[in-house]
Amino acid sequence: IIAFWDRTSDFYSSHIASPVSVAAINISAENAQLIDEQMMTCRRWDDKKVRTFSSSGASKVNHAVALDFVLTSASDQDTIVTGMDVEVSTADNVAGGEPGIVVPNHTYFVEIEHDEGTQSFPLNPSYRIPPRGTGAFTVAFQPKEEGVGMCWIMKVVFNTNLGAASSEEISLIMSRFR
Repeated sequence: IIAFWDRTSDFYSSHIASPVSVAAINISAENAQLIDEQMMTCRRWDDKKVRTFSSSGASKVNHAVALDFVLTSASDQDTIVTGMDVEVSTADNVAGGEPGIVVPNHTYFVEIEHDEGTQSFPLNPSYRIPPRGTGAFTVAFQPKEEGVGMCWIMKVVFNTNLGAASSEEISLIMSRFR
């Protein structure tokens, strides 16, 4: 029985479970105007708090929310990140509110729709993480449409040649206006 379990575990680890994971999400160093807080959410029907990133209340200009994602790979081969899916579970509005060591070396710009559902974005160029390595890049989220106090609760899922790596659920609060 033990030998069967060991073989089953090895098969699962090498063929089913993704060896890639999201190790951290941080505010990009280029975004001094952003706030990372735990206390806000755009969910109105429950008290579940998610990590929220937004522009500071003093900032009245349009700002993309640029976040650094750190991915790690436990694989013995290169990991190629080819795209990402943003799985939006809530797209709502708020009245207002105040919204590592591994240095990111590339920025991807994404215009996110203020709508629920999965939004897919190719990462071009693809991002390479060396075997048993760590890589970090920035994703700058910008609302596609105009609005004030737009809020998203979402996960970011990175698609790789070795499987998917999903972030924790996060919330973004942004505005876009002329």
